[in-house]
Formats: sequence, C-alpha cells, structure tokens
Amino acid sequence: MVTHATPKRRDIRYEPANQRTTVPITVHQPDGTAVDTLLVLTPDELHMYAIQLEQAIEQRKKTQERAIA
Repeated sequence: MVTHATPKRRDIRYEPANQRTTVPITVHQPDGTAVDTLLVLTPDELHMYAIQLEQAIEQRKKTQERAIA
C-alpha cells in the first residue's frame, strides 16, 4: 500500500524518442519506507498537469495576497 508520492528535487526530463516526460518521485509507504521511481507522463498528461499546476500556483498567490491585505 502507498500513502503518497512526493517529487524529488531533480530535473524533469523529456525523452524525444518516445515522446514522454519523466518526473523523479519518491513513493511513501505506511511503514515509513520509501522507494524512488519515475512518474511517466504522455504529452497530453503533461499538458493537463501544466494547466492544473498553473491554476494551483495562481490560487496560492491570491490566498497569500489576501492574507497580507
């Protein structure tokens, strides 16, 4: 069983030969162990997550601005 996955502080890589992007991640388990692996994204998945991440960044920015005001 897996509790969650976190991105590693390493570069995301695009592989032109198979048109995929790999994201280094760590998969965490309930017993405290963790395994390093790759999240493999197709071009469509990468595009979808890029849009969603941009939206999340914008929401965070607005929340921070409201907290300061």
